[in-house]
Amino acid sequence: MKRLQITRLRLLPLLLLGALLVAGLPAKAQNASPNLGDFKTSGIDGADKGSEAARLLGKIEAYLNGIDTITARYAQLASNGAYAEGMLYLDRPGKMRFEYDAPHPIVMISDGDVLFYYDRDLEEATRIDVEQTPIWFLLREQVSFDQPLRIVELKRRGGTVLVSLVEEDKLDQGTVTLQFNENPLSLQRWQIVDAQGMIIQITLLDPRFNDPIPDKEFDFSEYTLPLSGSASDR
Repeated sequence: MKRLQITRLRLLPLLLLGALLVAGLPAKAQNASPNLGDFKTSGIDGADKGSEAARLLGKIEAYLNGIDTITARYAQLASNGAYAEGMLYLDRPGKMRFEYDAPHPIVMISDGDVLFYYDRDLEEATRIDVEQTPIWFLLREQVSFDQPLRIVELKRRGGTVLVSLVEEDKLDQGTVTLQFNENPLSLQRWQIVDAQGMIIQITLLDPRFNDPIPDKEFDFSEYTLPLSGSASDR
């Protein structure tokens, strides 16, 4: 397999499991309705496909809101053939750790307040503008398919459900597709297609949901110096 061939800072808006600095974002009301609008459907049966789609999306929302933590190995595959694996820790709201296996030198950590991107080869830490990442909504205190998200496609095929979304005011960040096993409902992978057509797919390997995660996994103190500034300024 190729060594990861995506510019390191360009990885960030594609890979991150959310704009992880969610504390500053208002939580959606528990009874918010999915932002359906006009979107494609495939494999949605029944006389009233709109109602069935809304029911399915509501079920997915409830499932995502029932996830407090995820611990998993992950595999990342890009459309240029680049491949990498690593370890993911996610603790809603706002905390995460993405750590690539060697030889890839990248660690990304959010403690719920700040997200840092650390390059072991360069020995450089970079503060990330997490609100620019495309799937920030997954780490919000309340996950909702309401505004500013817009669903563009819902598919059901072969025991899986795929939900494709964009953020209305950040269309340049591309499209996010979440893939779930339907029975029982379980998050399997997500895929991001950016405005330039680059595709990155993250697959969860043997994920464990709602297991306690030690706070040390979100401690980035050893990575904070020297600090090179915000990636959004580059």
